[in-house]
Amino acid sequence: MKVRKALLTDAESVSKLLGQLGYQTSPKLIRDKLEALEFSARDTVLLAQDGKNIIGVISLHVLELFHQPGRLGRITSLVIDDDFRGQGVGAMLFPLLTRFLQSNFASGLR
Repeated sequence: MKVRKALLTDAESVSKLLGQLGYQTSPKLIRDKLEALEFSARDTVLLAQDGKNIIGVISLHVLELFHQPGRLGRITSLVIDDDFRGQGVGAMLFPLLTRFLQSNFASGLR
């Protein structure tokens, strides 16, 4: 298994994963979102991949805090494929997520 940044070509796989949680997101919507975030330094979508299969996705956004100094990371989506839950896939995503937060000087995560 490996962890990598999502590509536009991953839209269909990500859409199917989100569907496991009941979200009705079309591959086109996911592709549009990935395209909008593609060059953002403060937003990322990371995938866990097993062979050719996408088995996990997490989206992370770094926000500027208004009420105090610093930035905050916010997870807006986290899905692990039904067949791979409980096998540590989510834990595999967190080292890259942590590096992303550190590179954006985020002091916390929600």
